[in-house]
Amino acid sequence: MVPARGEAGGARIVLARGERPGRWRATYELEAATGFLRFQRPASFYREGVWEIVTPGWRLAREGDLQVLVAEPGAEADRVVVELPVHTEPIPKEYELFLSFTDGSVALYTGHLYVTTSPPEVSEDEAAFLRRLELIPRPGEKLVLQGRTLAGRTTWEDPHGEGTYIYFGTIRPLETPDMIGIIDPGAPPWLVRQMREMLPRVFALYTEGLRGPLPWKPVVLFSFEDRDVPGLSSGGGTLEGLVQMSAVGSGWHQATPDASEQLLYLVAHEAAHFWNGQLHTYHGMADSWMHEGSADAMASLVLSHLGFIDEARLGQRWNRALNACARGLRDGSLSSSLHRQQFDNYYVCGEMIALWSVAAVSGTSSETASPLDELFRVWRTVFEASGPDGGRYSRDTYMRALASLGAGEPDIEALRAFIDTEHDDPSAALIAFMGRVGLELQTPDRPLPEQRPEWAAALLQHLMSTNCGGRFSFNREGPWLHSSALVGCDPFSRELLIVAIEEHGPGDGDLAFHAGAQRCSEGLPVTLGLQDGTQVPVPCKVAPPPQPAPLAIP
Repeated sequence: MVPARGEAGGARIVLARGERPGRWRATYELEAATGFLRFQRPASFYREGVWEIVTPGWRLAREGDLQVLVAEPGAEADRVVVELPVHTEPIPKEYELFLSFTDGSVALYTGHLYVTTSPPEVSEDEAAFLRRLELIPRPGEKLVLQGRTLAGRTTWEDPHGEGTYIYFGTIRPLETPDMIGIIDPGAPPWLVRQMREMLPRVFALYTEGLRGPLPWKPVVLFSFEDRDVPGLSSGGGTLEGLVQMSAVGSGWHQATPDASEQLLYLVAHEAAHFWNGQLHTYHGMADSWMHEGSADAMASLVLSHLGFIDEARLGQRWNRALNACARGLRDGSLSSSLHRQQFDNYYVCGEMIALWSVAAVSGTSSETASPLDELFRVWRTVFEASGPDGGRYSRDTYMRALASLGAGEPDIEALRAFIDTEHDDPSAALIAFMGRVGLELQTPDRPLPEQRPEWAAALLQHLMSTNCGGRFSFNREGPWLHSSALVGCDPFSRELLIVAIEEHGPGDGDLAFHAGAQRCSEGLPVTLGLQDGTQVPVPCKVAPPPQPAPLAIP
């Protein structure tokens, strides 16, 4: 383990900017000399190509699946120094080391710094990791750390051990009673204005609807990278008390409804998790439909409540989730989706369960209550049933909350059956399930226009996976489909910009699907039409699985 220093100092990691531009220095100050430090997070061993070990005689090495720092004989030390460049490249299944803002300020993820002197055979749970940091900002810089804005040298010890992002810079924080935000000033002006206006409103809405502020002040870090790439690329994630978001690409320079909706939806979804994922927690993943599906439903309803989407767009979002749920349940039950690696089912089917829950209890409250009010009421009841702050909830907690709000036992049993049953006909199962609480689904002759590209995408996925050993990779690019290059897989060994399948564009994706499925059933190739006017035949000997009957929420 890492011994603690006395009260006057204490073992610690001193973090400050280095002397060279774009470099940071982390100094491990230990109680006693050692020749071995083991990192808490191996992080795919990215450090070996990025970090510079300053202390003579020390180097990075591997102990099985662990990343370690080791000293040559005679080089043991109680002070070990490393230099870190501002490395923002993605790390597989990990947090980026740095988030970079356009003014030169950064946020650093502390979890990559934590170490222990415990040998490899000591488990992570038993090892004592050094997670105490001394943070040294430059003159004029502020720190934003776990709901606080700080100035000057600061000592902080991670209470949870999972790491967090600490902001170092001069951007003036956006601070309200409900949140702190760092908004990249180099983002397009419309985007800066929207984020500064909407973030306080989103968090105020959750605070009011879920009854009371969080015991900490959430932090939102929003960075922008102005790279010459098309489209609206964005991403983000959550840590304890923090939402990290980023936008990349030239598409963000134009203020459009799609651009506004994309980022605000991400904010609203992640904000919900402060209450249903951090203040109160669910452990395990098999019932993730509760928190992920409700976060999706809350996000859509929040955007509607704040006027950023109209009822027609709200309906489109729900119809997308509805039909995606039907597709996702073709291979098994919702509760077994994790084992099939179909985690998206928890979002889309969970959103339908959230709407079902609202309908199941809506007769027991004020006639003026909106769907958002009702969903907040369901979750307030779940939180009350899970115990005080920090309490855990489960599927049974959720069911008891619905029952206490007036949902009948037959409906509760129908919900359990919907979750656990392998449905032969998912569309029929959804019609029956939603109909129990008065949500009468429609069955149009064709998929709704916004759903038709999904059918073209389903056919392209089938063509790629059957020709490429199960591999497929493509994305929507405007009205077209853009397949990635898959090495050793003709005709997908190069990128293809697909404008038609069997002469039907993605906007008529259901017609493309049916035409392609007919060709496959006859053992004939399916023709892809490319943007440059050429055509590419793709071998197909097995018809794709049939798509569930299209559905619509009235």
